[in-house]
Amino acid sequence: MKTIIKLYVPLLLSGLALISGCTKNFEKINTDPLSVSQEQYNPNYLLSTAQLNYTGSVDFAYETWRGNLIYASTMMQGMSSVIGYWAGDKYMLNEGYTAAYWEKAYPDQVKYAADLVEFTKGKAQYNNVHQIGRIWKALIFQRLTDLYGDVPYFYITKAVGKTMTGDADNALFKHDANGGRVTQNRAAQVLLGDGGQENYYTRWSNTFINYLKTNNDPRLSKVAVTKLYLTDVTKAQNPAFVTTASVQKGMPNGKDLSGIAGRDVRQDASYTDFTDYSSPNPGMLKRDGNTILLTYAETELLWAEAAQRFNIGGSAATHYNAGVTAAMTYLSQFDATMAISAGDAATYLAAHPYVAANGLEMISTQYWAHTITMLDFYETWSNWRRTGLPALVPIVYPNTNTGGSIPRR
Repeated sequence: MKTIIKLYVPLLLSGLALISGCTKNFEKINTDPLSVSQEQYNPNYLLSTAQLNYTGSVDFAYETWRGNLIYASTMMQGMSSVIGYWAGDKYMLNEGYTAAYWEKAYPDQVKYAADLVEFTKGKAQYNNVHQIGRIWKALIFQRLTDLYGDVPYFYITKAVGKTMTGDADNALFKHDANGGRVTQNRAAQVLLGDGGQENYYTRWSNTFINYLKTNNDPRLSKVAVTKLYLTDVTKAQNPAFVTTASVQKGMPNGKDLSGIAGRDVRQDASYTDFTDYSSPNPGMLKRDGNTILLTYAETELLWAEAAQRFNIGGSAATHYNAGVTAAMTYLSQFDATMAISAGDAATYLAAHPYVAANGLEMISTQYWAHTITMLDFYETWSNWRRTGLPALVPIVYPNTNTGGSIPRR
């Protein structure tokens, strides 16, 4: 017995010493030395990060490429592409593409907006930022629900962190040059061909261009140019690109380069040469250009719809005229060369006066055209699903996943 005691007592004492040693300074030992507590952190960084990530203009954001451009832009017949992986106007399912926005929105947008709201709660010095954070969180979830329907909200937004860690993924906050963050206008990056040959093989859709041309819309000579790229082997832009409205020509949707009759765009009746199809004006595709999220024109057109549908908020015609005017004159925010005067907008409206009997169609079609010029195809698709207007004609392409109908979600 004494032998057993002699053997085990030292072991027990050693164990107690180890336990004591482990529990001493436990919190300090298990705290990331690079972490920052709520009290130390400037919540304004959370706001700017949530906003930047929402635009998709950080790093090489694949969710913007896949969701906004490959899918929404072509399904809504704003853009057209014959690149094989641009599946939107072929109504083909690619689960990696459809899931892309979902995968990125929660860690890159929701987290920062939810942290912002939580970190600033009850702090008088951050009251304004707190309220902005609440609005921004609502905007993020509006787009998520537009794209996916019902999505996790309450439990997700409560799962916020207590500290911000200082690893390379947060280099943007710490202004760490080694973080490798790249901030550029994402739509510009893609359509300039950073990821492939989108600059040459992705153009304005003939549905969009024909609408502008048929209505003698002054936006046509501002947003569309031909002969911007003269070959697919270089991404150098032709400085002598053509803005003349009469020569603009959209590329048909639902086409490819397969060589198969009825599918290959080069066998389409509209085809003369790729250089003759209209590209977005280079002024719209600046790497440091604006990403426009919400406009006065959108607001006025939605007011016009409310007035037309429910007879509230004033005159539908007044809101419509204000919305169309704003949808034209705002283009100077992309580039001064794209400016349209209020007088030119008034001339257009005089030639196309608001007709209440066709009011909803006129309003929705203007909303469709305007959000296309914004390159906010998420919103184009969302509003089209809600209204069903304009009456887009589905493309015909073999083996679609929707039976030939435009996807709703």
